[in-house]
Amino acid sequence: CDEFLCALYCEYGNELDGNGCPICSCKPNPSIQCDEFLCALYCEYGNELDGNGCPICSCKPNPCEVSKSALSLSSQCDVVPSDCFGPLCAATAECKAIQCDEFLCAMYCEYGNELDGNGCPICSCKPNPCEVTECAPGTKCDVVPSDCFGPLCAATAECKAIQCDEFLCAMYCEYGNELDGNGCPICSCKPNPCEVSKSALSLSSQVHFLCFHQNR
Repeated sequence: CDEFLCALYCEYGNELDGNGCPICSCKPNPSIQCDEFLCALYCEYGNELDGNGCPICSCKPNPCEVSKSALSLSSQCDVVPSDCFGPLCAATAECKAIQCDEFLCAMYCEYGNELDGNGCPICSCKPNPCEVTECAPGTKCDVVPSDCFGPLCAATAECKAIQCDEFLCAMYCEYGNELDGNGCPICSCKPNPCEVSKSALSLSSQVHFLCFHQNR
């Protein structure tokens, strides 16, 4: 058998191929007999298993999507197809170091460098992450600087709940208070919304408005 490398832990041992060599797929619990497996669903990355280790008619996700949180900045994830076929066979994720050419760039990028299709930095800057992040109402976007330094390091966006100071204002505002840059009320009144909208009225709507009043 070839050297066996597999990051998958199998409690009951690994399956064997036609030559009797171990493969990166787990044997089921020998004390549990699975029902006949009938499923018309094709699962690219293998079938999910129930609590007894028996396959069910539901697909496993891309293993690299599941492994994203474990990736380092200098590694990439490759999907390794299963070397067997059947409902108990599944693709696995393999993390590999990214091999990039020497990076030479005189441009300083405040938010980090863009990456090419291989995950290698290029001499082009990433935008402010908050400009490409949409936060939910009641939250604001803060730029979180990278905790490392280098062309593979980049700032990220974080949506945080808006914390407003206690609002004290003796001024009554018929149309509501103005808001500051954080969305918190200030002691300044909003104008009449109809006054603000007047400038946006088209000429035809103004003429219609005047004619309507003249004919009354």
